[in-house]
Amino acid sequence: MRKAITALLCISLFSTAVSSINLQEMACGVMVVDYLQHPRIVSKCFDNRQNYGETDVDCGGPCVKKCGLGEGCMVDADCLSGFCFREKCIKPGCSDGIRNQGETDVDCGGPCHQCPTCFDGIKNQDEEGIDCGGQCIPCCPPCETCSDGIRNQGETDVDCGGPCHQCPALRRCVKDADCQSGFCFQNVCTKPTCSDGIKNQDEEGIDCGGACRKCTQKQDNEIKVVGYLMDYIPSPLPAFIFTLLVVSYLFYRKGRRDGLSTKEQLMMDKEVIEEIIEERTRGL
Repeated sequence: MRKAITALLCISLFSTAVSSINLQEMACGVMVVDYLQHPRIVSKCFDNRQNYGETDVDCGGPCVKKCGLGEGCMVDADCLSGFCFREKCIKPGCSDGIRNQGETDVDCGGPCHQCPTCFDGIKNQDEEGIDCGGQCIPCCPPCETCSDGIRNQGETDVDCGGPCHQCPALRRCVKDADCQSGFCFQNVCTKPTCSDGIKNQDEEGIDCGGACRKCTQKQDNEIKVVGYLMDYIPSPLPAFIFTLLVVSYLFYRKGRRDGLSTKEQLMMDKEVIEEIIEERTRGL
């Protein structure tokens, strides 16, 4: 009985000593030893020192207090701003390369600018054109216009002539209406002159009259003939066909004459042979 009472007294004294040690060390704010589980360090985060796993003085790590801007950190949870970058608490922004602060994507959406899409009217992301190509819908071929830098849609030169505006000098043309000068010569837009051999400008005849020198009677006659020749230039195809027919006919006539001559010669040779045979027959 005495032994049991002595054991209870010892246990009570030991518990009291442990409690007094815990309370004393907790009051010092240094550590508490939990003998029932395992020793652990508890910082009260007010000793003005960076210790016991704090990421900065009395903040971060095991402390409830979060570290302010510019103070040390290890994870976002250490920071009052909720953003730890290169072990420093900083304010998150729209150019930090991290999806945070309610952004719908990295540095866009939420409090930042709108994230690029395939219908924002801007050529961004990997688009080949505005809202097309890349990860968006395929781009349509460009429409033909009079300012696309390409000779198309019946233009006589790049972006001029045909259905577009008239071409300046030295550009290709098909007719006078394709040129700003109103004069297409040998498929090139040129400025009409008084020596180009063509009746143009306000000339009364070819290279005379109007802004050019006065036409004479002789010139008028020459102009009429030259003008007629200029206006009527026969196509070379009929002339070629006519020449071919004439040559063929001449060859035919020559062949026929040669054939008749050959036939006549054969008839003559036959008569001679018959006469020779008849003479020999008589001699026998």
